[in-house]
Amino acid sequence: MAHIFWIAAACLVLAGLGPAYAQGSAGEAEQVRQILQQVLVIVPTIPGQFAQDKVLHDSAIAQAKARDVKGALQTAATISDQGAPGAKVSALRGIAVAQAKAGDANGALQTAATISDQGMGANVLQEVFALAQA
Repeated sequence: MAHIFWIAAACLVLAGLGPAYAQGSAGEAEQVRQILQQVLVIVPTIPGQFAQDKVLHDSAIAQAKARDVKGALQTAATISDQGAPGAKVSALRGIAVAQAKAGDANGALQTAATISDQGMGANVLQEVFALAQA
């Protein structure tokens, strides 16, 4: 039963994301935040570390796109990387890119600087810098 619930919750997240961060509506962004909070509550019930890390990864990026950077960084911090190696670094990259696209270049650079993998961190810094220049 828990499997069906988390799959349904993930589908709700994916279905609700587009308008919220594409159009920047505050009301829609708040709806996305609420859906994501519900998803995060059920993560511990998801069987398998890989699946949990994947949901946390996707949720962190979605939170950033919905302009909840604080929540996104908190979610990314909970990714274990045991089930899905590189998921935390990938989530931080996604958060930094979302920040840069939203015009928060300083925040994006700060997020990119937290990436523990130096090579990936340097790549993300370059990507953020390019987005900030565009």
